Amino acid sequence: MATSSRAGLLDECRVTLNVMDVHDADFEHVQEDRDLLAAIVAKIDEADLRQKHHKGQFQQASRDLEQYTSLARDLILRLKNSVRARYGNAAEKLAEFGLNPRRAVRGPRSKKEDVKKPPETGPIPAQTADSGPDSTTQK
Repeated sequence: MATSSRAGLLDECRVTLNVMDVHDADFEHVQEDRDLLAAIVAKIDEADLRQKHHKGQFQQASRDLEQYTSLARDLILRLKNSVRARYGNAAEKLAEFGLNPRRAVRGPRSKKEDVKKPPETGPIPAQTADSGPDSTTQK
């Protein structure tokens, strides 16, 4: 019986070891292999427990990181707002804190503002027959 999953393999190992223990006298010549297999099964169980333990720790660490990151974002926003409140929005001192001071726009306009939109093209309104200078009246 070939199994592809670890759980299936462990079940197969345990069943084989139990049956061999029942028929101990018939399998004395493979006692070393039986003992080695029992030790390997115990090591697999131990490693599985360690993996589950570390997975739990990993998940807890992820939750802690999310919580601390959220708290850090809130605190940095509060501190930056207090810097703006202390020095004002236009003070050059803000640059020392990594904040952009609000500066007055000077000089020529930027290229973005110089770009003009093309005139809208749409349907030309139809002229009626009696409107305009070409309309003639019959006498």
